[in-house]
Amino acid sequence: MNNAMAGSDDDERIRLQQAQKLEAIGTLAGGIARDFNNILAHIAGHLELARAEAELDGAMAFHLGEIDKAQQRATDLVKRLLMFSNRQAPQRKVLPLTPVIDEALLLLQSALPPNIRVRTQYADHLPPVAVDALQVSQAILNLGTNAAHAMRAQGGDLTVSVQATTVTADALPAPGLQPGPHLHIAVRDTGSGMPPEVVARVFEPFFTTKGAEGTGLGLPMVHGILRDHDGAITLESEPGVGTTFHIYLPAIVQATAAAPAQGNDDLVLGHGQHVMYVDDEEGLIFLMKRMLSRLKYRCTAFSDPHEALEAFRAAPDSFDGVLTDLAMPGMTGVQLVEAIRAIRPEVRVAVVTGYDQDDLTALDEAGISIRLNKPTPPPELGRALQAMFQD
Repeated sequence: MNNAMAGSDDDERIRLQQAQKLEAIGTLAGGIARDFNNILAHIAGHLELARAEAELDGAMAFHLGEIDKAQQRATDLVKRLLMFSNRQAPQRKVLPLTPVIDEALLLLQSALPPNIRVRTQYADHLPPVAVDALQVSQAILNLGTNAAHAMRAQGGDLTVSVQATTVTADALPAPGLQPGPHLHIAVRDTGSGMPPEVVARVFEPFFTTKGAEGTGLGLPMVHGILRDHDGAITLESEPGVGTTFHIYLPAIVQATAAAPAQGNDDLVLGHGQHVMYVDDEEGLIFLMKRMLSRLKYRCTAFSDPHEALEAFRAAPDSFDGVLTDLAMPGMTGVQLVEAIRAIRPEVRVAVVTGYDQDDLTALDEAGISIRLNKPTPPPELGRALQAMFQD
């Protein structure tokens, strides 16, 4: 009995240590992502202004296009850092799943050796799902990378199949799933396989069989992504035969794919409204003032939220709306909005945020519905301001 109790205590201590390590790394990743977001906002904003204001020849247009591609890749990296730190809720959209998988596999295939073949098997007339495409793509990439590692010595086949299925209460394929229509995604490899003792631990943070090459974070991240999407993941594996991961995602049977947005690249212009902009980053203030001017708004900007509040208190009717960063020293954007609303409750407000989970909760509690992500391209900024000022 004492030995059993000691073993239980040891297991609990190990789980606690793993959780503390993961939390520490997640906090670091979240902090890096916040700082990196501000840098990206500088790059993206000045890139848009350069395109709008410069007379571009063919070579200059090409170089700016390459900068834009790099900026987009960096933005995706920030989202992945936030995803890993468990600070970003999925940005779900109803869409077909197979194009998301195809895009991930195309990216994966470019890095695979020629002795590994990638195959897909998709059933016809699959229903859409409500997912964050970036997060699901990351999950497929992680599973594909693991499969490639298992086959790197002898080569083999990586097969991804998708079919519709119905999960019933009396035959749940994985704990936590709710009964109803789902998509079943199977990721199969013909690699080395895993013994039972490894299968039992693959979703543990920091557990890896890759030695110095592995981090032990890929599969835990996949597990977290599926959990956040109300889905699940299981696996079966046999040494010398291969491994199959089974993913289940809730399907949207009655939904129809949303029509593509019209005029995404068109600027929605204002009518000279006076906007207060607040951000502790001086470079972003310069950039936002230029962007707001381009969008036909007047702007008075502040780098200190306390100074902004005093200016509003002195002349509350001179501002048509307030646009503020969320994370600022001394006073958060939510606190600033609450103080401004205490002076003039009907004032229009919008907040710029990194969209992590803590941010979303704070904004929901404060009733702030107009939210922009960093970096904010001019078309998105224009549409957000239009939504802020419409009756």
